[in-house]
Amino acid sequence: MEKNCYELQYPRDNLYLSCYVNESLNYRYHWHPAEYEFQIVLCGKQEFCRGKENFVMEEDDIVLVEPNAGHASFSTTLNTRTLVIRFSALAFKPFLKKGESFSFSGFPSGQKTRKGPRYTRIRFYAARLLDAASQASPYAPLAARGSAQLLLDP
Repeated sequence: MEKNCYELQYPRDNLYLSCYVNESLNYRYHWHPAEYEFQIVLCGKQEFCRGKENFVMEEDDIVLVEPNAGHASFSTTLNTRTLVIRFSALAFKPFLKKGESFSFSGFPSGQKTRKGPRYTRIRFYAARLLDAASQASPYAPLAARGSAQLLLDP
């Protein structure tokens, strides 16, 4: 599978993003020191490990991984694809007191929650972000930034 990775930078807001569609294959444990990561299962099924948690993710499920949290996944069905969006933790710095960190709650989604309004909204803005990032239009960076900011609204 060809992987197009889109990198977006908004230095005035300390917002640095990357997004791509990934084929979930093998178990590769890793972490990101200064980035959050959303993973949205587009199709298929995968097992996901985040820290000491293990869970199964199905189509439309979303997980968020905080900075420095070890994580890995592997496909349990053929052709499992995920949308991965990583964004800088520094984007929240203006909103936090010294020594605080930003924390999202309610992740991962699951069978009872994946179709709820919060997760539907996240999938919508994530799709808009990927679409805008892939466009050559001079206005695409503006659309991508707006989608990213709405995506990050906890």
